[in-house]
Amino acid sequence: MKRLIDKEGIVKLVKKIRSASTDSIIRTTFIVGFPGETEEHFGELYDFVAENELDRMGVFTYSPEDGTPAEKFDRPVSERIKHDRMDRLMNLQREIAFSKNNRMLNKILRVLVDEVDETGAAIGRTYADCPEIDQEIIINDTAALPGNFYNVKIDRVDGYDLCGSIVRG
Repeated sequence: MKRLIDKEGIVKLVKKIRSASTDSIIRTTFIVGFPGETEEHFGELYDFVAENELDRMGVFTYSPEDGTPAEKFDRPVSERIKHDRMDRLMNLQREIAFSKNNRMLNKILRVLVDEVDETGAAIGRTYADCPEIDQEIIINDTAALPGNFYNVKIDRVDGYDLCGSIVRG
């Protein structure tokens, strides 16, 4: 895909970012099923994700786009294989994300409230989370208002989402 960096360069970059700050978040998106992608190629990507435990990750299946060089490439990957690879990678990422979330228990996070739902719970996110894409922080406090930041102690993990209460004082 004409990337200007190789695996070694990416691994070095990930290490550099992580060593610069314990608060760094690494997010990325991968495409699986690019023409000519073999099971070995996919295995290398899978191992990279497993070894580097990226914080936020999305996966899409390749689809040809008119006018791009890849549109004319030989050895297309079947839709079934593309979706299988996407599912395998996302299942791995789910394990990583759930493990990282479990490490957030009893920590205090700075949370921006985006909305209050119909039950009165505030829904927010940290600096690491993109609205409507990444995990949410559910705050069990009817006093939390959209547009405001709160320190929230995480007291429960619900899959991708975290739940907590505002720390006062």
